[in-house]
Amino acid sequence: MGRIRNCFEENSGKFVKLLTGKLNHIVFMLRKRGAITEDQKQCVNECNESLSLYTRIEALFWYIEINKSTDVFIDVLNITEISEIAMIVRYGICHCGALSYDFSLVAAKYYLKTELRDCVFEIGSKVVLSCEVSCERAVYWFKNGIEISPNTKYELKNKGLVRQLIIRKAQEEDAGDYLCKCCYEKSECTLTVAARFIFTSELIDCVFEIGSDVVLSCKGSDDRDVKWSKSGIEIASNTKYKLKNKGLVHQLIIINAQGEDAGDYLCKCCYETSCCTLKVIKVIEGLKDLEVKNGERLHLTCKLNADVNIKWDRNGQELSGDDQIDFYEAVEENSFKYTLTIKNMKEGNSGVYSCFYQNWRISCDVKVTEKTIEQIINVGPMEIFYEVNDTKRKLEEKQQEIELKQIHFLEMETDMITKEQEMSAKEFVIEKDKLREIEKEKRLLRQKNEELKRELEKSQKNVHMMGTELEILKEEKEKLEDRVAVLEEYIHATNEDHKRTLKEIKQLIQDIKTSGIHALNSFIMGRIQDCFKENSDVIVELLSKNLNQIVFKLHRKNIISDSEKLGVECSLSPYLGIRDLFYYIEVNDKSEEFIEVLNQTENSGIAHLVRLSANYYFTSELKNSEFAIGTDVVLSCEISNDRSVQWFKNGIELSTGSKYTLKNDVLVHQLIIFNAQEEDAGDYLCECCYAKTKCRLKAGLQVIKALRDLELVKGETLHLSCKLNRDLNVKWLKMAKKFYATNKQIARKLLRKICSSTH
Repeated sequence: MGRIRNCFEENSGKFVKLLTGKLNHIVFMLRKRGAITEDQKQCVNECNESLSLYTRIEALFWYIEINKSTDVFIDVLNITEISEIAMIVRYGICHCGALSYDFSLVAAKYYLKTELRDCVFEIGSKVVLSCEVSCERAVYWFKNGIEISPNTKYELKNKGLVRQLIIRKAQEEDAGDYLCKCCYEKSECTLTVAARFIFTSELIDCVFEIGSDVVLSCKGSDDRDVKWSKSGIEIASNTKYKLKNKGLVHQLIIINAQGEDAGDYLCKCCYETSCCTLKVIKVIEGLKDLEVKNGERLHLTCKLNADVNIKWDRNGQELSGDDQIDFYEAVEENSFKYTLTIKNMKEGNSGVYSCFYQNWRISCDVKVTEKTIEQIINVGPMEIFYEVNDTKRKLEEKQQEIELKQIHFLEMETDMITKEQEMSAKEFVIEKDKLREIEKEKRLLRQKNEELKRELEKSQKNVHMMGTELEILKEEKEKLEDRVAVLEEYIHATNEDHKRTLKEIKQLIQDIKTSGIHALNSFIMGRIQDCFKENSDVIVELLSKNLNQIVFKLHRKNIISDSEKLGVECSLSPYLGIRDLFYYIEVNDKSEEFIEVLNQTENSGIAHLVRLSANYYFTSELKNSEFAIGTDVVLSCEISNDRSVQWFKNGIELSTGSKYTLKNDVLVHQLIIFNAQEEDAGDYLCECCYAKTKCRLKAGLQVIKALRDLELVKGETLHLSCKLNRDLNVKWLKMAKKFYATNKQIARKLLRKICSSTH
């Protein structure tokens, strides 16, 4: 249970750097997969400001351990492209404490046996993407880089080693790039939408006579197969129905159609449909050939069993109603009567007259002949009656039209009067609004004038006040000039002393920098060599077997020079050669490359020791300091990685007790000394692995005799004195400001008095 936590402790710096900014996303994915609980998610989430980033990442590794969800954690790290941490975690699980590890074994174990394939789908269809893995392992699906989870749209299925993604009723937005990921292996494919099929010519409603052959026809955008159905029942080719395809044209032929063949027919291709209704039509009384005299009326009548929209034509030209032609429809018992009447027939009206509806038609021949003199003379009263009635009806229709036009004219006149009144009302409102706007602008101008007057008065007052302030400033300037003259005299007197002191300070700073750089270099340069000294027996035993191979690879990668390679190979003993090799690595600053070569030559245990020595060092060291008797003293340092440290005083290890407290906050370690006394002064040391830092603690300033409050009479001399346990360059302050003597002699006299008072 401690392997992953140990892995985190040894690589905490790298883990914190890599997981910064991605922790929330990783925690969300782990919670989604059930690897951690909701309470654990809230604790680790970045919104929890009560804990540091390091503590939250450490807690996440702990939760992964106790929940036994390491595999899910590794998969999530791979998905979020942090495979480096995933490899380190897998290394910590599979080969904890081993000296070598072949990462290629992990990749070789999990791979995809069959890949995804690009495919084309039709809108509304069911799409199945499938691949096969080498062993039982969870896979993750992505569309355009976004992970897919099961819902009403997507279904994820496992059939043995086959993994499937099912898209229900695929639409145009489902097209894109899909990816299946398993461990380090992945397979990709592209889904595209097929060209849409449409009917360029639809089915048309039609009628038929019993016993005739009926042809239903439609045309598609391409030559795909279609399906025919009647009232929801699919039709197949047989003795009753024939299905034909002529290029893009599709036909359904109904042979010897009967009454039961009437109904709704549908042609379907993909998700496009075309439908029509087929009706049975039966002629009860048909048209008959007639011979009509010139000037007589023509009456043609047919009776049908269905109420349809009948039309009439003459010689193939459709007829429309006018003064001469009338159409009548009447409903009789079990039949529908359709009549065509044409008045005052002429010879030019002869021809073939037809009554038709869609594809059905019935015709007759009509011939117009001239009347004989006897027929003209013997005009019957009924014919005269018909003509008189027609003339009267036409007069009545014209009278109605005139009355309608008069009513329409009166309505237009009323509308014009109403619009004129509305225009007058709008003009009045506009004039009123203009007057209101003018009054508003005048009021605003008056307000602006009043504001300008008030501002002018304020400006005049400000000018007067500024004049008064200018006089005051002139007086203060004169006082400051007098004070500057006094200060210039003092500065001139002490200028040489200041220059000499500044020069000494600069030299001291330069000495401190130089000594600090030498100390840091010697500290860094000694880390890997200290590692060799502490573990020389183990390192020599392991590296002596393939030392030449390591030296060859180091030289080939330009990590060591030709002379350094020759020096290691010609050394008197393996111990001396390996010791020199570690020295060259330190001098060339090639510790990371050295670790890489050690891993390649199956010496990962030594690489681990070298990495520890290179990674653990103090980024902030202890500093020499002084303390006041009776105060609490805090010694603080910071290390590069989170690791426990040991504290020593004069070579004796310290532990937490009534006198000392040891504290650490992530990378910062502290030693607290309570109520420090003279005996607490000495040399203190903090040690971690091969890194060390030390400092010297001295007993600080102690006041033997302090200053006392005094009350004097004006004109008397003030004497203040204090006693300390050390000889120091003290300074005097008055009202929190530095106190200067008026001339050099007084300053020296005051300094002598201060020095005598300290003893």
